[in-house]
Amino acid sequence: MSNVKFTLKQARKYKGLTQEEMAKVLKMAKRTYIDYEQYKIPLRIDKAYMFAECVGFSIDDIIFLTLTYTSNVVEGSIDTLLEKPFLELKI
Repeated sequence: MSNVKFTLKQARKYKGLTQEEMAKVLKMAKRTYIDYEQYKIPLRIDKAYMFAECVGFSIDDIIFLTLTYTSNVVEGSIDTLLEKPFLELKI
């Protein structure tokens, strides 16, 4: 594992692929791939492995989530949980 990490865009460009070509490799729509590359949605683990294999990097050398991803998910989830209970009991 190297100390250098690559974004999805950097790794794709290093391999010389367009967004459309990468989307085809990953069997998804180009718009969906663009959302992954812009970190709007997290890449599924099976697609992450396919991506790493395609670009020729170790999965450990590619940045698949932004640093704030988990904190945003947790904060959003907690806010939602506090607003509504999971189960409403009727007595």
